Amino acid sequence: NLHSLRLLEKTHKGKIDVIYIDPPYNTGNKDFRYDDKYVDAVDGYRHSKWLSFIAARLQYAYRLLSETGSILISINDIEYAQLKLLCDDLFGEQKYIGTFIWKSRQNKDNRNITGISVDHEYVLVYAKQMNIRNFKGGERQTERYSNPDNDPRGPWTSGNMVGIATEEQRPNLHYDFIDHRTGINYGKPLMGWRYDRNTMKRLVDEDRIIFPDTPDGRPRRKVFLSDVKEVRPGFSSVIGTDIYTRTGTSDIVSVFGNRVFDFPKPVELLIQLLEQTTDDNSIVLDFFAGSGTTAHAVLELNKRDSGHRRFIV
Repeated sequence: NLHSLRLLEKTHKGKIDVIYIDPPYNTGNKDFRYDDKYVDAVDGYRHSKWLSFIAARLQYAYRLLSETGSILISINDIEYAQLKLLCDDLFGEQKYIGTFIWKSRQNKDNRNITGISVDHEYVLVYAKQMNIRNFKGGERQTERYSNPDNDPRGPWTSGNMVGIATEEQRPNLHYDFIDHRTGINYGKPLMGWRYDRNTMKRLVDEDRIIFPDTPDGRPRRKVFLSDVKEVRPGFSSVIGTDIYTRTGTSDIVSVFGNRVFDFPKPVELLIQLLEQTTDDNSIVLDFFAGSGTTAHAVLELNKRDSGHRRFIV
């Protein structure tokens, strides 16, 4: 795949929107070959060989990304720490977006001598450009919005107005909140308020404050669904709920009628990640394609939303 990446640079430099890879995890069990030899668990240069192997590919891969592109790398505990430092060095620490945690194991592993069942894997994410929304976000839960007072602005929920900064950090947010219409003083929380005096007065005048029955209670803000529905909440760093390694195996068996690949990633897991990071015309690259899960996910996602995404695997 290194030769292929070199060739792709001639035709696709700066054109790839999302790169997803699931490289060998370097478990020492004949899953990683370097210089035509398998690297076993007792090799003193085990991590060094893996880093040399992956670094050469990541250098080319990153140059293929578009200006708004991102790269997602599946990995487990064996090389996560080394991979994070390598990517910080190759791409720049400031290009680190985050790490997703996937609960990949459904049933506990009782074989580990430590007594810990390692049930998770990671997806490490870096982006070409910072200060943009790299992931679209999660689905907003609208069940908690209602309209018990028939407010003409529609369904709402109550929001906390207590601040998160100390008085030294944000002195303008630390004051006694007095309802200027009634003169009732609702005091000053330890961490102050979320809004300054002028904003609080405006919220009161616009009838956006829910006042407690007694002055020692906490006023809360009316948060209207119409005000927030355009902005999606953050996409959780814990991904793939109820999607496990065995789900990937089931995907393979459904296609081939047999378990012809070991530990394939589930199609639905990749769909979740691609939903977040692609638009209808994105180009997706996977240069550790294995069983072809990434391609499968692109095709399935296109089928679901009538998209025209393309893949290179």
